[in-house]
Amino acid sequence: RAAFLTGGKPGVQRLFAESCVAGSLLWNVVEMGRDSHFKAGTDLHVGADQDQKREAFARMGDLYVVIGGGPSVSQEAHAAR
Repeated sequence: RAAFLTGGKPGVQRLFAESCVAGSLLWNVVEMGRDSHFKAGTDLHVGADQDQKREAFARMGDLYVVIGGGPSVSQEAHAAR
C-alpha cells in the first residue's frame, strides 16, 4: 500500500492532497508551529526550520515522485538521494 507525503505547500501540493480519495494514507509534512490548512491528510510536524524539515522529509520515503517545483523541491530531492 502506498503512502503519500506533501510538503504542505499551496498550489500543486494542495491540489494533489485534496484530490486523493478518502482513506488514502496522506501526510502533509510541515515545520513545527505551522499548519498546511489542507482539507485532506494529516499534518505531520517535524523540525524547527526548513532545513530540519527537509532532512526529516528525505528520510521518510523509499521512493520519491516529484511533480513540478522550484529550488526548495530540488533541495529536498537532493537530500533524499
